Amino acid sequence: MTEEPGSSELLSQLTGSLPTGSSLVVVLDALPDAILVVDAEGTIRHATQRIEALSGHGPDELVGRNVDELVPHDRREHHGGLRETYVQDPAPRSMGSGLGIELRHRSGRLVPVDISLSPVTVGDTRFVVAAVRDAGPRRQTEQALRDALEREHRVTAELRGLDELKTSFLRAISHDLRSPLATMLGLAMTIVDHMDQLDPGAVRDLLRRLVSNGHRLERLLTDLLDLDRLTRGVVEPERHDVDLIALTTRVIEQMELPEGAVDLHAPQELLWPVDGSQVERIVENLIGNARKHAPTDRPVTVRIRANREVVTISVEDRGPGVPDADKERIFQPFARGQNATSAGTGVGLSLVAQFAAVHGGRAWVEDRAGGGATFNVTLPRET
Repeated sequence: MTEEPGSSELLSQLTGSLPTGSSLVVVLDALPDAILVVDAEGTIRHATQRIEALSGHGPDELVGRNVDELVPHDRREHHGGLRETYVQDPAPRSMGSGLGIELRHRSGRLVPVDISLSPVTVGDTRFVVAAVRDAGPRRQTEQALRDALEREHRVTAELRGLDELKTSFLRAISHDLRSPLATMLGLAMTIVDHMDQLDPGAVRDLLRRLVSNGHRLERLLTDLLDLDRLTRGVVEPERHDVDLIALTTRVIEQMELPEGAVDLHAPQELLWPVDGSQVERIVENLIGNARKHAPTDRPVTVRIRANREVVTISVEDRGPGVPDADKERIFQPFARGQNATSAGTGVGLSLVAQFAAVHGGRAWVEDRAGGGATFNVTLPRET
């Protein structure tokens, strides 16, 4: 192999006339790659033994045949054009990495390969020497690396999300737990320190406020516990026929809202198979959210309607509305919209969405005609 390309020995090899025992043939057969020598018309002039493992064809079968026969049927025309272009402007070139090159095996299956091309000119005759290597192991390794990188990115994103969730949780808890606790402590200290100076009416008022803040704290803790249980998938609805109109009316009364704060549009009665306690939380959180983010002098409208398959609960407010960028995000735990006008944990709407989901329904928000937002929840009869 140390002779110049113009030597008679190399010419003989390229024209396929070397004897089988030739030292050059032995060397070529010992290479880790299969070697094909192809002329300008694409005819295979020499092939080494390793080509059989890749193509299913022995070297003697391939000599004299066109190399395009080893290309998948749907790519032969394109390959022929590439081959002709290469013959016109030959240069050493590697092919395969990132290109998905495949060889057609005798059995019909496609074998991934990498190919290195080297032009050789003998006299006036131009040949191409192709070194063909099985690319399966390399591609499997690359795919394994890509999968590992994707898993790393996914885990990193999850960790980042958990960190953001932890930050949001701590921020929410620091405000919404401390606020009622501070109020309760202040009220209790006032009663203890000034019991002798307070008349019974004032004491009752302080105790009422103390109980109210205790309920507020209890609701917050319940929300957080429910959110954790829903996130872990351990909550299932216990369905039974519930009058949704009576349920909604009861929730509104228990919220002790000012007269005229909620305008209910619904039929007289609507029995529907749901988990009553979960739907109560849906209605309470939707109304509470609307009251927090809308003018206090404008009523919140609640509409309940149903067909044979699904009931829809809608709560409309006349507040600043929800930007498009926030319409999905606000249903995530601890997320609050850009137009939020008051402090809050950002737990309520997440509970609404997840309670709807365990019923087989969904929650979403849309712009209200005339301004504001409409929050909707669907509850299918069956899932």
